[in-house]
Amino acid sequence: MLDHIIKGPPFWHTQNWNLKGALTALALDGAAVLTFGLLTLLWSEARNVPSVVWTASSAVAMVLAAWVGKAHIASEPRTLVLTAAFLGAYFLGSGFSYLVVSDSHPGLAEVFTQNSILLVYGAIYFMFGAAAGGKQLFVGFAIGYLILAGYTIVSRDDFSPDELYKRFGADGVIIAYQQLGDSLVICALMILARIRQRMGIYAICVLTIVLLIIIPSRSALVFGSIVMILWALQVSTVKVRIAIVLVSLIFAMTARFVLISNLSDTLEGTRHSQLLTPAEDASQEERFKIMNEGLNQIRQNPIFGNFGFQLTVLNDTGMYVHNMLDVWVQAGLLPFLMFLALWVFLFRQWYLMNQRNKDLGSATLPMLVFPAISWLVARHVAYVPLYFCLGYFSACLLRCYRAPSDEHAQF
Repeated sequence: MLDHIIKGPPFWHTQNWNLKGALTALALDGAAVLTFGLLTLLWSEARNVPSVVWTASSAVAMVLAAWVGKAHIASEPRTLVLTAAFLGAYFLGSGFSYLVVSDSHPGLAEVFTQNSILLVYGAIYFMFGAAAGGKQLFVGFAIGYLILAGYTIVSRDDFSPDELYKRFGADGVIIAYQQLGDSLVICALMILARIRQRMGIYAICVLTIVLLIIIPSRSALVFGSIVMILWALQVSTVKVRIAIVLVSLIFAMTARFVLISNLSDTLEGTRHSQLLTPAEDASQEERFKIMNEGLNQIRQNPIFGNFGFQLTVLNDTGMYVHNMLDVWVQAGLLPFLMFLALWVFLFRQWYLMNQRNKDLGSATLPMLVFPAISWLVARHVAYVPLYFCLGYFSACLLRCYRAPSDEHAQF
């Protein structure tokens, strides 16, 4: 399994060291470092500069990287078209719902504008992912991973709920820890696809899970741990797979007991402790409330939805449905069906890819699983970093179809 990763040549043997190739790699690596390694840190720590400046800088870097990396050529055409069609349908559906269905609210226009800009930003992430997937990119994501790991360790005392809320009360700013965790996972996945030794893969998986425990994003911890375990299982023998599954199950079953018994303070005082004591999680009750209201909006407006119901009904911008049903509520039935069709297509193409090139299929599966489960149960589609994974898969799919047995179609 994955012999090309375990025994293949090191990544630098596949690089193009001419001037054009070096400049392309520099643009791609620079965009990776800024977007995934530095962006969330700059939002939080460089508050003398408006966050929109850092976000715009990241977008410009990704556009440049997509251009020099020829993302439009690197993307598999059907994946590109379907993703663009969904984004367009979501924009048109949400726009129609906003103009025709939604009740008036002073903040609704701003929410619609922000949502529309995020969809464009998601398309930029997709194209950057395609450019990164079309090249043997490593260095930028490795540097990004080291930056995120170092920042997480240094800032671990600031990630307790008390410190987060205290900082919010004083400064009005909480680090985007959700994107911090997801950026760490994406960097790890890019690194794992290029590591040659099993023990190195295991080390990255374990280290990433430990760092995700520190970062106060429960969704990033759960979903990131799933894809790290998936990667470890793919490169393991049957006996090691059994051991990994057993260790994971034992940890899952004993974590609550360990926490309650005060035998370990690993999770005590963190947001993750609420995963083990859901009755104490106030956000769970709130999310059930949002979910029920979202289902009520679907019943009332099954075709066109009710864009911005979180404002017009619940009077809070953060009260969106935290799963894929938010697509239906915000933009209507057609965009929701297109969203489902896109994922059916993606996993169908992964299945065909895996039939042609099992190594490439195994290496790209976590890049599909991570956004799929994230959008399925926790995120809304305007959470844009996940579009990078779709673009990356699109480029890998094209490489597989063009040269399924060629060395450059493999990692």
